[in-house]
Amino acid sequence: MTYRLLGRVEEARQRDEEALRSLTERLGESHPIALACAINLASDLSALGRADEARELGEKARALCLARLGEDHPTTLVGGANLALDLIAVGRETEGGAARGCPGPPGARPGRTPAALRRLRSSPGDAPGTGPGAGQLRHRPDAAVR
Repeated sequence: MTYRLLGRVEEARQRDEEALRSLTERLGESHPIALACAINLASDLSALGRADEARELGEKARALCLARLGEDHPTTLVGGANLALDLIAVGRETEGGAARGCPGPPGARPGRTPAALRRLRSSPGDAPGTGPGAGQLRHRPDAAVR
């Protein structure tokens, strides 16, 4: 994530791809740290303009987060919000409506997720490697969660 924030997006993608491969081999694809890494990689892909790849990885990570961590976990919420941006980027506005303050991202209970995301933005997360710092919530001025 730091490389991406410094504008070194391709380097961030390469490192996150390598980290995800290693984490998945050692811990499994549904381990919370591997899920946070997948969310970061999806953000790298999105920043590189590879919206379809970001959406595909984001959908997979979101499904695994929901199954392993539940819908109110910070990593699930971050992944869902980022997925909403990726869905909007590929023209799936209805499914990505959560990024504009509409009822939650795909699979969330309507009306709960936007408030949960507001809490998430002001909280440090619940475990090392699984909070917002691990799977960074992306911000877009034209698609802010309210």
